[in-house]
Amino acid sequence: MKNLILYCSCVFLIYSNEVNGQNLIQIAEKLSSQKFGSGTRLNDFRTPGCDPDSIIFYGFISPEDSVVGIRRIFRKYGNLSTAVYEYEFVDTSGIIKLGSIDSTVYDNSGRPILNEVWLFNYDSSRLILDERTIFYPHEGSINKDYSFLEHLVNELNFYEGDFVDFDSAIVYRPEFSTGIMKPRNKIVHSYTPEGRLTAINEFNYFEFSMAWSPWTKRDVSFTASGRINKIEQSSWDGVDYILSSTSVYTYDSNDSLQTILSTNNLSGSPQEKLEMTYNNLHNASTAVAYTWDETMNDWTEVLRLSGDFDDLSRLSILDLEFNFFGDSETSQYVYKYNGDASCPQYVDVYYFEDGEWFFSSRIYLYPSTITSVHNPAIPDWKAYPNPVNEGIWIEAPIGSEVQISSIQGKIIYKGMINSEKEYLRLPPSNTLVILTIKNESSISSRIISVNK
Repeated sequence: MKNLILYCSCVFLIYSNEVNGQNLIQIAEKLSSQKFGSGTRLNDFRTPGCDPDSIIFYGFISPEDSVVGIRRIFRKYGNLSTAVYEYEFVDTSGIIKLGSIDSTVYDNSGRPILNEVWLFNYDSSRLILDERTIFYPHEGSINKDYSFLEHLVNELNFYEGDFVDFDSAIVYRPEFSTGIMKPRNKIVHSYTPEGRLTAINEFNYFEFSMAWSPWTKRDVSFTASGRINKIEQSSWDGVDYILSSTSVYTYDSNDSLQTILSTNNLSGSPQEKLEMTYNNLHNASTAVAYTWDETMNDWTEVLRLSGDFDDLSRLSILDLEFNFFGDSETSQYVYKYNGDASCPQYVDVYYFEDGEWFFSSRIYLYPSTITSVHNPAIPDWKAYPNPVNEGIWIEAPIGSEVQISSIQGKIIYKGMINSEKEYLRLPPSNTLVILTIKNESSISSRIISVNK
C-alpha cells in the first residue's frame, strides 16, 4: 500500500457512511472522536490483508479490570453475500446485545447489488430495516488502482463500503409514519474507456414533485500517468451547477501523493490543505491536514498523523494529534502482531492528558482461523432459480421466517420455513423483489428477478 492514510482508514473511512472526500475537517472530526474507543467502528482497525472473524473492544476501568464494550462479527453467506453483526454493551448486567446488522449481496462477478442495514428495536425485540441501497453494476472494466485519498473521492457519503464498480445506486429509507421504504438519494458514476471514475453526480428525491433533483457533482481529471490531477466540486443552486471548490493534487518524484490543496471558488481563498511525507517508497511517515484561517490569513494545523512501521511494513504505531478551535487532543494506537500475520492480534489505545499517557482500551482482532468466538448468523441458505418465472425453491433452516417484499418494502409474502426445501409461487411482477430469511437475531437477503 502506498501511504499511511490508507492504513488510517482504520479510524474513519471503511464502513463509515458520512465521509465526504472533499472535506478534511470531517476527516479530522472523525479521527478525534475515536480517542477513548467507545463508539469506535471496530472493524476499522483492520489493515490490508486482514480479514478477521470478529473484533471486540475492551474498555478498561482500571489496568486490571475491563468490560466488553462492542463486538463486531463478520460472516459470509456463500459467495453471494456478507454480513457484519454489531453487538453493544447495553446495561450494567454485562449483557452484550445485538444492535445492528449490515449485510451486502454481490453478483457472480463480485459487484455489489444490494446493501441493507437492520437495527434491533429493543421495545419490539425485532430487527427493523433502516436503509436499503440498490446498486446497478457497471458492465465494463473498472480501474481500482486508487490511493486511499482517491478512495475518499470515490466513496458514497450515504452508504458503507468500497463500492466503486456501479453505474448508479439508489438509497431507500423508511418513512416515519408508515415504514414504507422511500427513495432518498441517488448517485451516478461516469467512467473513461479505461475504467477510471471521472464524474460523480448525487441527487436527492423530492416526494412532492416525485422527481430527482441534482445535489452535488464532482468532476475528476487525471495526470498522464493515471493519477488524480484535479477534483472540481459543484453544488446545484436550483438552476445550474455552481463550482464551489477545486482540489489540486501534486506528487513527488516517486509519483506518491504529496499535497492536496483545496480552494473555495466562491470566495477565491484557500480552504484546506493536506501534506504528506514518506519514509520510503511504501509508507508515509506523516500526514498533516490544515484549514485556512481567514482572520490570521494563514494555515492552521488541525490534524497530524505520524506512523511507524515494522520490518514487514506493517503499521506498528499510529500517533494522532487533533486541534480544532483550540481543543487539542492526542492519542496513540499501538498495533501488536503474532508472528508474520498481516492481521493485528490486538490494538492498544492510549490518550494523552496533563502531560501523561493513559491506557484507555484494547481492540482484539480474532483471525478467520478462530471460528468459535461467536456464531450468530443464519447458516448458508439457497434460493433458486434466479431469475424466476413461476416460483422459487428455498433451502433454509427450519423455523426461520421467510419474507418477500418489493424494493419499497411492501410485503408480498410472509411465512415460516417448515421443511428443509420449500417451493413458493410468486405473483406476476416483471420486476425485482427482495427475499429475506430471518429470525429474532439474524437476517440475510437476496435480490430475486421475477420475469413473467
